[in-house]
Amino acid sequence: APTLYLLGDDQSWAPASAVSLTWKEGGVYEGTADFTNGSIFRFFANNNPAVWDWAGEQWRYSSFADGTIDPNLEDGGGADSNFRFAGTTGTYTIRVDLYDLVVELE
Repeated sequence: APTLYLLGDDQSWAPASAVSLTWKEGGVYEGTADFTNGSIFRFFANNNPAVWDWAGEQWRYSSFADGTIDPNLEDGGGADSNFRFAGTTGTYTIRVDLYDLVVELE
């Protein structure tokens, strides 16, 4: 099954600490991650944390601009267009639909 990884500030941008999101069906992935207010992150596809490909397939905030993005997430700005978490620090379930361009937190 394909895997989507979440990697950013809360994982110290360390590939070995990337959060693995489980493939559900189609383009839908789900997982649980800790988020700190003001932290940034993005999604990487099918990367092996042992041999990380920083230039590999990835999804940024701008990748979902024509879809639906949870109100706790905003554009981190800059050339990277990472997601910035703007909600209350805590643990959340995150669902990502790469086909319908949806990112939601619960």
